[in-house]
Amino acid sequence: MNVKEKDTVTREERSLLEMLDKIVRSEKVHAQILPILERGRTQLARRPNSLMAWEPIALETFGAFPSAIRSGWVFILRAGSDTGAERHPNSHQRMMSFW
Repeated sequence: MNVKEKDTVTREERSLLEMLDKIVRSEKVHAQILPILERGRTQLARRPNSLMAWEPIALETFGAFPSAIRSGWVFILRAGSDTGAERHPNSHQRMMSFW
C-alpha cells in the first residue's frame, strides 16, 4: 500500500483487504488456483503473439467471501508485456501478484 492509499483507505476497507489477502494466500486457495495458472501458461506457450491469458475463478474457491465481491480472475501476463491501462469505472478492483 502506498502513502496516498494509507491516507484514503478507511478502517473498514483496510480490514476487508486484510481478510481478502489472508484468504487468497491460503494453501487451499493456492492449490485450486494452480491448475488455472498452468492452463494460462500452456495457452501462452501455444500462442506466442498473445500478451496474456486469463480465466475466471469460481467464487466458491475462496470460501466465505463478502457478498459485494462478484468475480475473481487469474491473469497471466507474458514477461515484458505492456497491456496498457485498464479502467473500470463501475467497480473497485484489487490485484495480487504471484511469481
